[in-house]
Amino acid sequence: MSGLSLSISIGASLALLTACGDDAARSRWIALDAEAPALEIRPDEWNAWAATFGCVVRVDEHAAAPPITFEWTLEGSDWEQAGTGIWSVPLPEVPGFSGARGGIRELGFGEASFPYEAIEFAKDLTGGCFGTIGKDLLLKLDPEDSVPSQLSYTEFIPRGNRNTGVWRTSVGNVTGAGLPVWPGERWSIQTPIPSESALRFYLAARGTEEGVTTGGEIQAAIHLNGEEIWRHVRKDGRRADAWHTVSLPGAGGDSNTLEFTIAGARTLTAFFDPAIGPGEPERLDDSRRPNVILFLADTFRADNLSAYGGAPDVTPFLNRLAEASVLFERSWSTSSWTLPAQASLFSSLQPPQHGAELDWLVLSRSLTTLAEVLHRNGYRTGAVTDSNFISAKFNFDQGFQWFHETDKSEGWSLNETLKNADAFLGSGDGRPTFLFVHTYRTHEPYRVGEEESPKEARRYLVDVFKQAKEGATVDRFEVAAGLIELYRKGASDLDRKLERWVERLRRDPEWNRTYFVFTSDHGEAFYEHKRVGHRGPLWEETLRIPLFIHGHGLPPARRAGAASLVDLAPTIAALTGVGIPPPWQGSNLLTRAGDRPIYGFCGDPKALEVAIIEGDHKVRAPYAALEEFRVHGAYDLSTDPMEKANLAGQQGWPSDLLPTHYSHIAELLRAIVPAESLPESAMDDKSLRILRELGYAGD
Repeated sequence: MSGLSLSISIGASLALLTACGDDAARSRWIALDAEAPALEIRPDEWNAWAATFGCVVRVDEHAAAPPITFEWTLEGSDWEQAGTGIWSVPLPEVPGFSGARGGIRELGFGEASFPYEAIEFAKDLTGGCFGTIGKDLLLKLDPEDSVPSQLSYTEFIPRGNRNTGVWRTSVGNVTGAGLPVWPGERWSIQTPIPSESALRFYLAARGTEEGVTTGGEIQAAIHLNGEEIWRHVRKDGRRADAWHTVSLPGAGGDSNTLEFTIAGARTLTAFFDPAIGPGEPERLDDSRRPNVILFLADTFRADNLSAYGGAPDVTPFLNRLAEASVLFERSWSTSSWTLPAQASLFSSLQPPQHGAELDWLVLSRSLTTLAEVLHRNGYRTGAVTDSNFISAKFNFDQGFQWFHETDKSEGWSLNETLKNADAFLGSGDGRPTFLFVHTYRTHEPYRVGEEESPKEARRYLVDVFKQAKEGATVDRFEVAAGLIELYRKGASDLDRKLERWVERLRRDPEWNRTYFVFTSDHGEAFYEHKRVGHRGPLWEETLRIPLFIHGHGLPPARRAGAASLVDLAPTIAALTGVGIPPPWQGSNLLTRAGDRPIYGFCGDPKALEVAIIEGDHKVRAPYAALEEFRVHGAYDLSTDPMEKANLAGQQGWPSDLLPTHYSHIAELLRAIVPAESLPESAMDDKSLRILRELGYAGD
């Protein structure tokens, strides 16, 4: 296979990162950022390779960041009928490229085209549209129509974008700032290099669904001023992606040439978060800003911790850590499910304000997130997530220089998540670090034991369904009690693994200048109000969350004032000494005096409602009844924490709370930015299946 001989000279944007307090220290870090290159791809060489897959390669040479386009001609006779009006053909693919994040598929004939539709089942396909399921390409026509004699199927594979002012790309599990160098290419950057420096980056290559590259090894090399200083052979497999540190011997001065090259198997490849920094960062003084590790356990009830009324044997390590931390005794989410709640955490806005309230809406890139604020102030930003909603497709990568996600199809493992977190922390270059860790460890399906197996939960549910089918009376409260026992086992396993991880972190001197924040995005219901799971009505079992901050000189304390997820970004900003941008709504929990009201929102069309909590008083009101000041739930949480005695309609606070807060609620219901929809091309049958299995989509 002949390689593409391509030299791209980049007018590099060399960002001097402001991590420390003086100009000399600031100049020690240089992020290698690049404008979208003017590509000079030679399609003839690519076509010789792509012919193996029955396609041709096209490149828009006039685009600022042109995608590679693979195009197939599909004969009408190749299609087989797969149902009434549904036709099927094997899905054309180029291994290592097809299905890449941000890619776009098109199907048409002549001047006509069929819209793409993300589907999980063939029956869901709309007439006149096409979709994919597994290895099949499907097209739905009117029953009396036949497939045109010849169709053109096209797949666009982008290099990335510059939506946030830097060149960002995606390869496999990773999205972030980087240089999308593909096999056969050479990228050259002119840059100053301080003496005694090193270059650090994360090398990634995209594999097939089986996790292997197509055609063998990837060879990566770096040249400094014409001399090779580093070469690496990356073996097959997605776990071969790794951080690297390359010493820059003999470098110094304002004009040096760094060349990045990739050779070998053709697939998407990139150097992520490339930055020049001190060769020995541990020699730096402690004048820089503190590190922050934000650990979010998705679907983690507050009462998994004894501080919130839980049994002490469920999470003994977290209980001890919370006792040595600043713990917020009365903490609430902004919603009852993942997407709007975590969007609130990062944007410091209520769900109606940021707009990411439904399955097909995303966190707007026009908003300023916590990660963006910290990165602009010299932080090295990284995230390790369990994907799905907390993914690049929903724009949660913004502000993170390295955003690693693992979806359910790859097999969730908290141990693997923490290994990826360790890899990011271990590649530090002396800048302060912000690391976000997200895990679905306690999310449905409830997984038990060190191996996180869902088998026990499946057997339990199969037995329940079998009893019901045989006519036995099934007590739903007993079923819920069995489910919460499985759920608590998952919380206990999270506790054990987190203890091992934190103990490793404590052995690193960096721990002494690190804030560790533990929280969740929502809880989980177990038939307290005739519901199991989350999302929907804003009951306490789904709205209450744990929240504590540990370390870096914070004396242990318990704070009784009300806390919301919108407060977390401003609190972390204050701890790190960076400014709070408009239009953030929260405030610093460590300095705020007194109490304040809490608001929760459910934007689900099946349960549109708002919750208002002031002191121990709580009301819930449907959106449609706000102007009438009509609530459908009012509870005194001091005497009725389980919300069993509905006081709606009574005089006094049950009737006064909504009118008192109505004008502010009306303001919060107005969007700060227009809601942004998830592109149809971002979803496929696998994504829809995973969301359905998590309880978020499907029938």
